[in-house]
Amino acid sequence: DTPELSTVRADPVLLDALGAAADPDLALHGLVRMVEAQEDDDRRTFLDTLITAKPLRDRLIGVLGASEALGDHLARHPADWHSLVTYESADLHPTTPEFERELAEGIWGERGAGRPRPDALRAAYRRALLGIAARDVCGTTEVAETAAELADLATATLLAALEIASEEQPTDAAAARLAVIGMGKC
Repeated sequence: DTPELSTVRADPVLLDALGAAADPDLALHGLVRMVEAQEDDDRRTFLDTLITAKPLRDRLIGVLGASEALGDHLARHPADWHSLVTYESADLHPTTPEFERELAEGIWGERGAGRPRPDALRAAYRRALLGIAARDVCGTTEVAETAAELADLATATLLAALEIASEEQPTDAAAARLAVIGMGKC
């Protein structure tokens, strides 16, 4: 009943997509929060694109119906839906260097401007995670590829966090040593 969705409330394509989500109620709740968070002009563009672009609709509704945490991220960063509009061939199976570039843009680039670097890293990480989740729920990647992408994103995130920490505490960083032990339980 939210007024922001009045123009698409009865759209059969959107209703079918919501009904096909893993958790339709979660997907609808995430969509409502995301739409409410947008400015009027952005909202209109988003809803028009959502109705007309099946790939975006499948990716976004799939993610919103599978992850409350990513729905929360999209409610806080509603413009991040743009990252799901298209996939370039290089985006289909990103590796650590691609994630490092993406995170660096999110931290030190225009998207991270004006934010504390840890917050910018968190937002950039979740934006990258959004793409992995969308590819996973839409079946664009196999389980092994998804696991590899998650591991590569974790590596890139750790490297970016270490870079931030080294800039903030250069003396401590020079003396620090780090070990990562994988237990294979996650």
